[in-house]
Amino acid sequence: AAQQAAAQKASQAKPKAADFDVPYPIAEMMAFSKCRDTEFEIKTKEECQAAAVSLGLPLNGATEPGDMHNAERPYGCYFNQEKRMHMFNPDGHHDLHPEDTIRRSICHRAPTHVMMDKPVCDAPLDRFQIMNAERCERAAKELNKYAQKEAHIINDSLKPNGCYYDVTSIPSLVFNKGGMKDTTKTKMDDPNIKAVCKRAPLFEIVPFPTCWNQTKTNIHVVERCERAARELGLPHTTAQVMNDNTKPYGCYWNREYQALRFNPNGTQERNTTDMNRRAICKRT
Repeated sequence: AAQQAAAQKASQAKPKAADFDVPYPIAEMMAFSKCRDTEFEIKTKEECQAAAVSLGLPLNGATEPGDMHNAERPYGCYFNQEKRMHMFNPDGHHDLHPEDTIRRSICHRAPTHVMMDKPVCDAPLDRFQIMNAERCERAAKELNKYAQKEAHIINDSLKPNGCYYDVTSIPSLVFNKGGMKDTTKTKMDDPNIKAVCKRAPLFEIVPFPTCWNQTKTNIHVVERCERAARELGLPHTTAQVMNDNTKPYGCYWNREYQALRFNPNGTQERNTTDMNRRAICKRT
């Protein structure tokens, strides 16, 4: 009886993206019915299914997306907030409809890791060294360059520090926790060692007026606010500068007026009831 109960509980467990025979998508749900660019659109029903599960969306018990063939609805994968279900529409449009606040596109997230053609993450300035083996393996899964996704952990002061691929060795994915930290002494012309690095933080719209999560910070200058709006694909990318201590601090999107705001003197108090103003944050 106990085994039967355990089996029943396992069958009712929330599915994970790894349960599906598709590459694990690095997914995000947009504030509108459009992805940042067509390259981030989800183009298969299977990827849509895995993306929705990986985001932990409330799917009313249905993991498979609903079929849609409607040119007046968003292209690809999206979440219908009224029906609480995700849809896949291969015949949809690629245009932005700011007035459509019900359907939110589910898209591939812009990559947060990059593989260099050299052993170190020294340039450009938006490349940073990976400091633990778990992040190294997550980067390898996202990049999907080589078959091996589990890091071989070493402690070798004569080799580069951090996460890299050594294409001459098996296993080829290496995390060196005691490697050479002085990049000026690293053999820069070794074509066989390719550093795996973190990209600089991207921007994100959150469901609340403030960037209160530890992984997100406020935007403090109007130029960055407008850059974030462009990268997020918002319909208006020129911010109205405000000076109102009753409104949210920093950069946010006003859904009612479909407008970008920047308020350097606003409040930073956490407010979970204001669903109209949505903070635009920088990921850390």
